[in-house]
Amino acid sequence: MTYAHLPTGWAQRPVTDADLFEDVVDLVVREDSRIRGCVYLLLCHSSGRVAQPVAVEDCPVREDPDRVVDAMRALFARAGDRWGDPRVVLVVGRPGPAAPDAADLRLQRELLRVARDAGLGVIGFALATPAGVTALAAANAMAERAEPTAERRVRGAGRGRAAARRRG
Repeated sequence: MTYAHLPTGWAQRPVTDADLFEDVVDLVVREDSRIRGCVYLLLCHSSGRVAQPVAVEDCPVREDPDRVVDAMRALFARAGDRWGDPRVVLVVGRPGPAAPDAADLRLQRELLRVARDAGLGVIGFALATPAGVTALAAANAMAERAEPTAERRVRGAGRGRAAARRRG
């Protein structure tokens, strides 16, 4: 999707780099996965560089978010056991607009809670839709708050580099 437009050496930089984050998410999370619903874990090295994406597709993120949280609880526990001191970026993909709504923020809060309980260090969180990618606040402390909020403006939906490249 945006691979050709990422800067040289992007894979050697931390995914949390604000100039890269949304474009890397846009690259990794396939559009058809977004349409069907998905959760992606981007397993990262301690430096924040992406080591391996893990896709869980066909997730009922809108229809049955509790089932998604239960499935992620099991996956997160295994990732923590196998990866050592994991750093992850969590991405929820769904159809619809790129702006997060109350259901997205509730799912974010629950996923951050189960990730923290599994010992995962969440270094990024995003919402990916066919309309674009939105970076959301992802500090582990965010799992303690009542209502997470959008951290950055929406990329896509007619704005941002990724959307411009898709149009052009």
